[in-house]
Amino acid sequence: MLYNCNIKVIASVSERTNGVIILIWTYFDPKESILWGKRWMYKEEPELSKGAILYAKVASVIFIVILTAIFILN
Repeated sequence: MLYNCNIKVIASVSERTNGVIILIWTYFDPKESILWGKRWMYKEEPELSKGAILYAKVASVIFIVILTAIFILN
């Protein structure tokens, strides 16, 4: 019984860290993360505004802080 409980805890931690990893990737490479899964819609490389890139970076930092606080408090 204890074995099954440990698997659930490990899976839960893994799911949590995946979100943080994606947010870190968004911070360091916002252009790629914005276009991830949407490149097929464009014939040429789209030009992203500085505002969109800044928004992606700021949002990722805010959510990294929020998720880290949630992980620590739980």
